[in-house]
Amino acid sequence: MLGNANPVGYYHGLSRPIGKNIECLCDHPGCGNAIDRGELFACGGTHGQNDYSCGGYFCGEHLFKDVPVGESYAEVCGACYGKWAGVRNGTAVSVWRRQLKRLRGF
Repeated sequence: MLGNANPVGYYHGLSRPIGKNIECLCDHPGCGNAIDRGELFACGGTHGQNDYSCGGYFCGEHLFKDVPVGESYAEVCGACYGKWAGVRNGTAVSVWRRQLKRLRGF
């Protein structure tokens, strides 16, 4: 049945199923915590990339920084927080780059 199909999300150009019923591991490099691809674990609190989030899914240890979005706040990963805050060097950007390389198979 088509109604039971999982939607597909994109994370740094990679297509993968998304939704609360999709079990996976945290996208933070080296983290093995089990999560799902529901909005609760989504960087920015919503599926997909936007101006303040990468579209990844992270456990509570790696999804923690609040970024102002409209009149509320969204939890984002450390790398997106660093990007949002204008950090161009240091740990946040290094993690971001390593994560991209890992996901793209470099």
